[in-house]
Amino acid sequence: DTSQAQWKNLLPLVLNSLSTGQSCFLVGDAKQSIYRWRGGEMQLILEGVSEDIKRYRQNYDIRVLAENFRSKKEVVAFNNAVFGGVSSVIRELNLLTDTHLLNLAYGNGVVQKIPEKNNQGGFVEVRYFTNGDDNETETVTESDDDETDTKDEFGPRSRWKLDALEECFRVVTSALDRGFRYRDIAFLVRNNKHGNQVADFLLQRGINRIITPDSMALSGSSRVRFLINAFRTLQDPTDQVSRSQRSEEHTSE
Repeated sequence: DTSQAQWKNLLPLVLNSLSTGQSCFLVGDAKQSIYRWRGGEMQLILEGVSEDIKRYRQNYDIRVLAENFRSKKEVVAFNNAVFGGVSSVIRELNLLTDTHLLNLAYGNGVVQKIPEKNNQGGFVEVRYFTNGDDNETETVTESDDDETDTKDEFGPRSRWKLDALEECFRVVTSALDRGFRYRDIAFLVRNNKHGNQVADFLLQRGINRIITPDSMALSGSSRVRFLINAFRTLQDPTDQVSRSQRSEEHTSE
């Protein structure tokens, strides 16, 4: 997840280390760079680093960590099946004009091996949600990633979102019925807005043992908000907004 700017800041230190006969250890995963966390770029780990230190090419080697020690057999097999066909599918659909980096990232080295200790177990299920009309699709844009609410959050064109939330609730209750604990369950979402939607939906269904980045903030506590609005009302008895919000928080408790 290293960005170009971060790498350029580190590069002088790396070059100095190599020029004095010292070592440098770099680890990266191009497949994670597609999410662009912290400005990460696929090109950097695939080609950029090698190009920047090419004068020391005779002093380094590249090793592919082929074994997955974190996941069970079924999960690794699923990943191999999906990522193994990514390049060919994108080429067939003409989604990219330049598939050079894609071929490097999802080439032969993408297949992971399963160590003996993880050779059993694991589970993967894929569910695809639509709006009920096979001919109707929803275009995802950059604006869908911001923290603002939309006027038609769960309208006809977003029916799939409500169905997905219902599925989240089903997954939680099913897991609890089978003996799993709350701390065994997690949902990964694209941004905080989606995480809050999932949390709010589950709370409405009686699932109240939920931790999110926002819920861990003081501003996420209704009791804290009640006290703040109470102090504001004491400071300014004419503050109708704080008075109203304080009553709302008290009612919700």
